[in-house]
Order: sequence, then structure tokens, then C-alpha cells
Amino acid sequence: MLFVLDASAMIAYLRDEPGAGRVSEALLDPDGQCIAHVLNLCEVFYDFQRGNSGKLVGKLVRETRLRETRQPELRDFLESLGLLVILRRICLGAAAVSCLASLAT
Repeated sequence: MLFVLDASAMIAYLRDEPGAGRVSEALLDPDGQCIAHVLNLCEVFYDFQRGNSGKLVGKLVRETRLRETRQPELRDFLESLGLLVILRRICLGAAAVSCLASLAT
């Protein structure tokens, strides 16, 4: 079964908030695959980076068993994005465009 995780589900899981159990069930389903859109991952990274909990995002990337062939680059992208939003105080969308543009060069 395919499970699509949005940012609120991932944040609930990482913070052990209501709904975390359902996300945990999806992550542990041996026949399941969890996926998330990169912008949802960016939102999660930003939320935790802002609170200096960026290490938790690594946990999420590992536990969702992302089948991203460029996983290290995804991690770098998320980190750059989160820092750009925090340090330059620009919106997530503008930061994403800037980071994606830098990947194209």
C-alpha cells in the first residue's frame, strides 16, 4: 500500500502528537511505502530547523525509507532551504525556487 505523508502528519509523528500512531503504523507496514512531496519535507525541515531540531528530520528521511536515488542531495537541499528561510526570512516558495535554481547550475 502506498502512504502519502503531508507535513502535518510528519510533524505529528516527530513530536509524538495526536495522529503519530497512525503515521507509525504506515512507516512500519512491511507491505507499505511512504512517500512525501519534497515541499512537504521542506516544510518539516524548516519547522524543526527553526527550533534547532534538524536532526529529527534525518530520522524521518531514514524511517520513511525514501526511495530517492539522490537522497544525500535531497538532505543538502532541505538543509539549504531551511537555512535560507530562517536566515534571510523569505517565504518557503521563494527559497525553494532559489535552491532549485542553484541545483540547475
